[in-house]
Amino acid sequence: MSPTWAVAAESDLAALAVDARVTAEVRLRPHTSVVPVVEYRSARGRYGLLLDPVGALPFLRAKPRQWVMAQNLADFPPRAFTAVFDLCPLRGDADIVLFSYAVPGDGTVLALRERLDGGLTLEVAGERVSFGKSLDYAQWQRLAVSWDATTGETLLYQDDGIARVTAEAEGRSPSPLADPIARQVVARGARLPGGGAFAVGQYQGQPGDPGLFDLGRGLRGSVAEVDLWADAAGPTRRPEWTGTPTPGAVARWRFTATGLRTQETPGAATAYLGGFGPDDLRDVRAYRVIVTWGGRAWGARTLLPVGGAHRLECASAPELLVDGRPVPLDPVDAADLGRPEVPGFRIGPLQDVAEVRLHHDGRLHRSFASARRQGDLLPDLTGHGRHLLVRS
Repeated sequence: MSPTWAVAAESDLAALAVDARVTAEVRLRPHTSVVPVVEYRSARGRYGLLLDPVGALPFLRAKPRQWVMAQNLADFPPRAFTAVFDLCPLRGDADIVLFSYAVPGDGTVLALRERLDGGLTLEVAGERVSFGKSLDYAQWQRLAVSWDATTGETLLYQDDGIARVTAEAEGRSPSPLADPIARQVVARGARLPGGGAFAVGQYQGQPGDPGLFDLGRGLRGSVAEVDLWADAAGPTRRPEWTGTPTPGAVARWRFTATGLRTQETPGAATAYLGGFGPDDLRDVRAYRVIVTWGGRAWGARTLLPVGGAHRLECASAPELLVDGRPVPLDPVDAADLGRPEVPGFRIGPLQDVAEVRLHHDGRLHRSFASARRQGDLLPDLTGHGRHLLVRS
């Protein structure tokens, strides 16, 4: 069934852009583009509740090369790090590269890859060590590696594939990656220089130059999360992801529909995307709620997982409540949300939005319920306004 929307011309709904409260009852189903739950748009103003899907990037094409990359990392951790991935790798005809870090004059000084002849391998400062373990192909998994220059100890962490699949099928969170599955020693006493480029999915010939990626090495599969910490404490006991910088985090990247549109993903270090189109988001698991008011926008710090039903409420303060509880907001560049294509008011998809109420000056102004649809019309239940037109 194709999505349907309830729409209207500007009419008196434009007044709500000044002082209003918007409430929506929604069920979160997976969509790969931004969901405008309720939105008014015009050249003079804008307000509404949007859902920005958070999902995975598919590294599937040999050409054009695909990558996620942050450059000029002056604060790259020189003596210890922990890198954490959530990915679903696929077999290919080249060495799999999870990440590489390259600096001017030295080339790649750090990389995690799976060699065709040796399993998962960590390269640090010109030295290399194999963990004797392999990726689980065609299966979602968390993978983490840590390194401490003081001892040279490097630890590898990986999901138990069967346990993770079972947990997700039963609606439970996977067990934390508390215990390493392999331990090695490499590059004791080494120091990693700062100012380089960190690339996900590619092995760099020169720092930050996509034209010099090693064509014999790369990533095939999907990546949903990348975290890089400035210590060797491992992947557990880390704070939940938010859209704002986290203490101790060099990078925390999640991939959203708005990020694909702008070809970047913000965080402690902004990463730029290459080779991905605006419709390439896959495996949507959660949404970030975005509040728009006037020429400004804010994003919720916490994510809402797909599958649940929630009551969203926002006001022009700005303020956001999810199921009656306030949620912290951080500013978002409103330009990232795109310019209005057609001025007007819309609700939808109606398959996901059960009810919308608009308050103005402390009073109920308009009320719409998907279950009260009458053919191609969605009536205003207050009896004071025009009906909305239902469009596919």
